[in-house]
Amino acid sequence: MPAWERDGPLVYSGGQLVFVPGLGLDARVIGLPGQPLVQLSWERKSGG
Repeated sequence: MPAWERDGPLVYSGGQLVFVPGLGLDARVIGLPGQPLVQLSWERKSGG
């Protein structure tokens, strides 16, 4: 998906692409019980 069609950044973890805005999360990185989890949130900058 080209950058101009995305509503946010590509997210990588350990060199692996894990999230693409507009497409979603890579199912291969969904945590199993007992594994650490990551939460993504976008916040609009103020005053910029």
